[in-house]
Amino acid sequence: MVEPSPPRLWHALLPICLICFLYLCSFFLFVCATNSLIYSTVCLLRANASICAEIDQNKSLITLQESIQKESSQWALYGTLSFAIIACFISPIYGSLSDTKNRKLPIVLTICNAILTGLIITIASIYQGSQLCLILYLVANVVNGFGGGALILIS
Repeated sequence: MVEPSPPRLWHALLPICLICFLYLCSFFLFVCATNSLIYSTVCLLRANASICAEIDQNKSLITLQESIQKESSQWALYGTLSFAIIACFISPIYGSLSDTKNRKLPIVLTICNAILTGLIITIASIYQGSQLCLILYLVANVVNGFGGGALILIS
């Protein structure tokens, strides 16, 4: 009679590590894409498409470019704060949930939340150039905050 060998640690960790790695990669891509979306939306709200296309090359538009960058930075700050404040309060709840249930449940919930956040940002990109796009960006960050964001996977 042959006894089954005990499962190796790397067999158990590989799927979770791969999922965490892919999630963190998508999170950082999300940050880059949303910053570009915010900048182009604010530019289209403050100017027309032809000015936005040549704003980097035309030196006479430097004051407009600076005001657009300032407003874009403010929207990015609002999104970051709406995400971070909520995630700071939700992360301990996910921590106690992982202690009582198992470690995979919070990870799966975080990834499902990331999918929902991505869908909201995709819908926001449809409305690029309107105020609705910026509001949906804030909603996506609030939803991402309720998912605990990447704080769950890093901890």
